[in-house]
Amino acid sequence: MIADFFRSKPLGRLVQIDQRSPIFFGNRFQGSFERLVAIAASRSEDVAQQAMCVHADQNWLRRIADIPADRELWIHCASGYRASIAAALLDRYDLDVVLIDDRTHTDLAHGAAPPPPLASFDDASQVVAVGGMSKLYWGGLRLGWIRARSSLINRLIEHKAGSDLGTSAPMQIIAAEWLLHHHEATRTWRNEQLRESLEALESALTASMPAAEWERPAGGPNLWIRLPGTNALEFSHRALADGVAVIPGPLLSSRPGRATDRIRVPFYAEPATLVEAVTRLGRCWAQMTGRTPSRVSGVLHREH
Repeated sequence: MIADFFRSKPLGRLVQIDQRSPIFFGNRFQGSFERLVAIAASRSEDVAQQAMCVHADQNWLRRIADIPADRELWIHCASGYRASIAAALLDRYDLDVVLIDDRTHTDLAHGAAPPPPLASFDDASQVVAVGGMSKLYWGGLRLGWIRARSSLINRLIEHKAGSDLGTSAPMQIIAAEWLLHHHEATRTWRNEQLRESLEALESALTASMPAAEWERPAGGPNLWIRLPGTNALEFSHRALADGVAVIPGPLLSSRPGRATDRIRVPFYAEPATLVEAVTRLGRCWAQMTGRTPSRVSGVLHREH
């Protein structure tokens, strides 16, 4: 909705999006801003290391050095660390920075304490916080919320009223009931379920696809898997023919030509379902690459 809102406004701002934002998200913003910049950073919690990674990402800061100081810069980022560091670096150029704090996965921290909202550090109302229910509760519950300065909220309300005539009343009643009376119990249940499913998924990958590489996620419902030497788009088509739907990395990257050997696998499903899915993926990968399906334990991955 934020992207659609700006599509009707004059050009003149610049937007930055997380490199791992879906390509369609970048496309929505592309026509609304005179520049679209993607950023990548280390998963490390070492702030100095992350700052170096952000600064070194194809010198993207140099590309915006010529943006006039009176232009507003909007940053969308799913990671609080990346967003805060990007803002700190951009401040060197005296740009007016607005952070879109995407908190749709905040409740899926696998039992760990979630990061504090960026708005708690904001004294100038420059943070737009976005939340939603579909990730924690049910994918069909397409209901979310935006918290921002009142002037922006008022404009977004007008835009939304003109675009969809308002959110379904029954859906809002259901959401209010869950949030008021069942949120903590649901969060505990969901995170326990995700931890069990992730363990099953990793064990299955170790057994059936020992050459695959991944990093254990610190939160969220998805595992990114690297398949060395493999075209992820082609692999996804072959996997679908065998009854398993995976999303190839290029469709989930805002930068063309990235993540070409990576797939994203959600682990909402029950452990038995994930084990069967990985067995089929392993067979598909073996057929595609000429490898012999392996049951050898051991895998190249890093846990965080």
